[in-house]
Amino acid sequence: DYLKGPTTTDMAYSAILEHTIAERERSILQSMACT
Repeated sequence: DYLKGPTTTDMAYSAILEHTIAERERSILQSMACT
């Protein structure tokens, strides 16, 4: 069952997602500040 599976994969996936979103937002802020 998926719910009974290890949560480490979900945690890693969510961590990667949060990191990707944070990097994207930071790059957007930097590009806005530079222009």
